[in-house]
Amino acid sequence: MKGVTTEAELIHAFLQIVKQEGAYKLILEDERNKKEIYISDRNILCASSNRLQDKLSEILFRAGRLTQDQYMLSTELSLVTGKAMGEILMGEGLLSEQAVAEALRYQVRLVMASLFDYPEWQMRITAGSPDQAFQILPDYPLMDALMAGIRSVDNLTVLYEALPPKDAVLEVATEAQASMPRGRFTADETLLLNLVDGQRSLAQIE
Repeated sequence: MKGVTTEAELIHAFLQIVKQEGAYKLILEDERNKKEIYISDRNILCASSNRLQDKLSEILFRAGRLTQDQYMLSTELSLVTGKAMGEILMGEGLLSEQAVAEALRYQVRLVMASLFDYPEWQMRITAGSPDQAFQILPDYPLMDALMAGIRSVDNLTVLYEALPPKDAVLEVATEAQASMPRGRFTADETLLLNLVDGQRSLAQIE
């Protein structure tokens, strides 16, 4: 089990996790919170959190996509049937498949962002596949989710601490290259990535 106490350590830990192949479950816990992220072939299959605000039905209710009656119905059906919330919402005709997929992606972004709030996590990786209570996402690269988490960090000092030494020559890792065509990078991020060529140092890129 790996202990993480700073945002920089969390970024470094995820950069190592991105390199792992195969299917596995990433578990992060502190005294009150528990997050589970299921990953296969560097794509997130689904994510869960014991925080109420991270639950799919809660996200949709707060966004005005579900009425209170729909929220109560879908929650009750989930408890009774054990089915994934997304499956229930589609089965009851409350949301389209596209709307559920968008909500699931947003849920993963929330879970990832919450990891950076107060990072004092114990992390471990185990074998395991999601049960029927989890709705499987369309392809969602782990690198995309990590970028969303990093963007949620307001303190630039934290991000500078996660950078390598300024004299380090940078190149894009193979596993990152694989996800870049599907990545959702901003124009500034794309410009910086294009400068990473295995010849320039961080100082030269800056």
